[in-house]
Amino acid sequence: MSFKKRLASFLLSIGMVAFAGCNDNTTTQQTVEVKPISIQEVDKPAPLYENEAINLLVTQSGDWQVDTEARSYNLEVTLHTQQLHAIISTVSTTQNFAGVKQELLSSVGDVEILSENDEQFSFQSKLKSPVRTDVFIKESKDANYHLVIVFMSPVSEYDRNQPEMKDLLNHIHFD
Repeated sequence: MSFKKRLASFLLSIGMVAFAGCNDNTTTQQTVEVKPISIQEVDKPAPLYENEAINLLVTQSGDWQVDTEARSYNLEVTLHTQQLHAIISTVSTTQNFAGVKQELLSSVGDVEILSENDEQFSFQSKLKSPVRTDVFIKESKDANYHLVIVFMSPVSEYDRNQPEMKDLLNHIHFD
């Protein structure tokens, strides 16, 4: 199965899980607490995505939009902007970056490794319309997990998408 088909199947399954979870017909009553806003809070950038349980904040960045959030054993959030897709997920601190890299590479099929170091690696599919994938890891010394950020872009759009990738990486705050 090609990388695009696997990616489409994966994203479709995440979407189905999200829609199934949203199909609850029970009604609940919520209480809203109003709290005064300080000057410092007004200057904070608006969150694009926030998960307090793992102390993750992604602030607004360009045209990025959140697609889905799935939580099973690990958190997985998908985002997109025009021709660029991103997945932010968590992995256990017991799994190092080499293990994450090996697991990803074994699941994507025939690819060419373009670059790699201790915190990032890139590869490209060998399809007729190749997809470039860049994988970054942000380690947390205090938490029980690391953050893995994956960007996927058509190779033809990669140079144009570079600034958006860097910008999103700068807007991901994880402690």
